[in-house]
Amino acid sequence: MSEQTVVYTALLGGYEQLNEQPMASESDLRFVCFTDDPTLTSKSWDIVVVEPYFAEDLSRSQRYLKLLPHRHFPDAKRSLYIDNTIVLTKTPEQIISDHHRGDFTNFNHSHRSALIEEFSKVLQYGIDDAGRVYEQLNHLHNFAPEHLEGPVYWGAFMVRDHHEPEMVDFAERWFASVLRYSRRDQLSLPIALNQSGVQVNALEYGNKKSPFHRWPVAIHRQRFAPKFSAQRNMAPILLEKERLQQRLNKAEKALNNLPKTVFYRLRDRLLGSK
Repeated sequence: MSEQTVVYTALLGGYEQLNEQPMASESDLRFVCFTDDPTLTSKSWDIVVVEPYFAEDLSRSQRYLKLLPHRHFPDAKRSLYIDNTIVLTKTPEQIISDHHRGDFTNFNHSHRSALIEEFSKVLQYGIDDAGRVYEQLNHLHNFAPEHLEGPVYWGAFMVRDHHEPEMVDFAERWFASVLRYSRRDQLSLPIALNQSGVQVNALEYGNKKSPFHRWPVAIHRQRFAPKFSAQRNMAPILLEKERLQQRLNKAEKALNNLPKTVFYRLRDRLLGSK
């Protein structure tokens, strides 16, 4: 298992400090932490420094790493992804042996009974752009309404086998949905599974604690991270500047086409000349 399985997490933007994994010292598996911080060090993680996939969208850059293990570990047949706020209390080898069935194992969400509830909470807490969330909700209502009353899967813990084509298809569909709609990947997980035909081995343990994990273990976490970047907020100003520049160019062209006598008369009037 050690040569074919990897444990990993992704921590970008200095959102919180890295959690150490005590079980790493008892495991033969590689523990990889993707980060954009070249100063980050760890006793239990193999630190891999990366450039964010989207310079001004760290959330989707993190999802790029989280959702596509087959791209980042092409030589591995299996991965265990955990959010940084999870701490394992058993070795990943034991967890996989005891609980992994099929190609995809994670948890049922222990605080949501239907996907529509997750949409409601995302909007209530303002943790994503409402326009995208409403558009995704409307899409599901029109084309796959059964998912809105279906289960919610917790995205913080996932064991995935990469060698099956349907698992690659599932991962790519999932990431595409996160790019197109909400960055909250739990909203798009059920339909990506359904479209790819992947069956879920959903564990019924509580999300906060199970026989093999604790959550959330957050160290110096920023409670309220900025929702939108300064670059994105500049967009309306940049567009208005472009519109004004186009109007100015048209005005200059019109003035250049005027007869000189009319041009000088207008100039003198504007400057207050007699």
